[in-house]
Amino acid sequence: MKKLEHWILHPFLLGAYPVIALLAYNMAEINVFSALRPVILALVAAAITLWVLNLLLKNRHRAALVTSFLLLLVFLYGHAFNLIEKAYIAGIEIGHHRYLAILWLILLVVGLWAIIKKIQDPQRWTRPLNVFGLLLLVFQIIQILIFQVNSYISIRQADLSVSNSIVDQLNLPAGDALPDIYYIILDTYTRGDTLQEVFGYDNSAFLNSLEQRGFYIGNCSQSNYSYTEASLTSSLNMQFLDVLDEKFAPPNQSTQDMMTLLQNNVTMQTLRDLGYTLVAFESGYPPTEFHNADVYFSPQSTSPAVQVIGSINSFEAMLFQTTIGRLFLDMHLFPRGLENTLFDSAYLLHRDRILYEFDKVVDASSIPGPKISFVHILAPHNPFVFGPDGEVLLRTTPFTLNGDVDAMELTSYIAGYSGQVSYLDKLTLETVDAILANSNPPPIIIVQGDHGSPRTPGWNMTILNAYYFPDENGRALLYPSISPVNTFRVVFNAYMGSNLDLLNDLACNSRDGRPYECQVLPDPNPQCAVATP
Repeated sequence: MKKLEHWILHPFLLGAYPVIALLAYNMAEINVFSALRPVILALVAAAITLWVLNLLLKNRHRAALVTSFLLLLVFLYGHAFNLIEKAYIAGIEIGHHRYLAILWLILLVVGLWAIIKKIQDPQRWTRPLNVFGLLLLVFQIIQILIFQVNSYISIRQADLSVSNSIVDQLNLPAGDALPDIYYIILDTYTRGDTLQEVFGYDNSAFLNSLEQRGFYIGNCSQSNYSYTEASLTSSLNMQFLDVLDEKFAPPNQSTQDMMTLLQNNVTMQTLRDLGYTLVAFESGYPPTEFHNADVYFSPQSTSPAVQVIGSINSFEAMLFQTTIGRLFLDMHLFPRGLENTLFDSAYLLHRDRILYEFDKVVDASSIPGPKISFVHILAPHNPFVFGPDGEVLLRTTPFTLNGDVDAMELTSYIAGYSGQVSYLDKLTLETVDAILANSNPPPIIIVQGDHGSPRTPGWNMTILNAYYFPDENGRALLYPSISPVNTFRVVFNAYMGSNLDLLNDLACNSRDGRPYECQVLPDPNPQCAVATP
């Protein structure tokens, strides 16, 4: 331990810590390689700062103290601003950069004066700071390793356990070719009446076009859950979460075990047992990326090499918001060209991935044999990157799937959402037409919102829910209020010879931070029937 008095480690440990801590906090939604470049840059910045200050101060331990102090100021500013934003003291709103920036300047001056002028023996600080930084970093790394190991063990246990497949409950019609299945999730796509009532947007032309192609539209459909992981875990396992496992109930707040059921769901296991090829796509949202698929389409944007040399990614944009870069961004202290260089790339990557998924799901139709294609499109969920005609929307704020700065105001959200819906409708119709043209026998196509818009209280569970079935056997089982939990119950009953009971189409709303809390919402449209037939 005595060597810790001489080795200068704390600038590097404290430089890497904020990046690793943010990664650990968002492990369920972030690819681990997304943090690779910021860690490298933090270490390089610490090394350069330490080297320059050592030349100026002629004392490497004092230079290390200053380096660590500066890094803390840089990395803590955004967090501090988030704490005081919209806060009031004695009726005065203190959440302004002018107040926090002045405080930070005072801290900078006082801190530098204390380190340079008042600390007589800077070396005596090296060991405790090394230990402190090491403990901080090791704790976060352990958290990440525990998450990764638990995820791996859970998936392996599910793989090795008794199959969730219900293939023994099926009675396939003799001689009939199994239809291809396309399960296309348009994230946050709400229902037509909600678009009209809340957004003032009429998508009846799109819905009519689907009906003209043979689709059935669930005009009274609601999602069973209000967030993606719960909704898709439920729909693909054809069951409500609390029935799947009693742990999925308050006060439990962990969603990690739910990921195992999502990745090893009943629908996909059963179809693979029937000889289906599982086709999956990189969605940009790890919980819905099925890397164990038989065919996996990816634009390679998550490879380690791309994360190091490619454009700024969504994790880096989120990290930027927690640093002093937040001050420069909000005060427009960056040149406009530099803002575009810093932030446009993450949005363009998001946009290109969406277009890639639409393109490749058509290519999947040429794969021989029966197949189940699962496509999760992160739209019309914001950030809004498509105008109504597909035009690129210019952005100058860091990329984020939630807390989109450019959509904070409801009017901006409504305009962005409606425009993105308009272009998605065009892409969806083109994709449907291509799939139908390339499919023999006729396929099953399900185009569904995983949940509604969270910005529409009371209407936030209403979803687009459209079904294309090859014949009347399937269409006869559909009804206006069908919800995702019954989607594949109907599919298996109509085309795989099962006799699964339909469940109540409950809309189970939950609050932030309480994923398993269930507030059953009635349909907001009085014309919609609530009961399952």
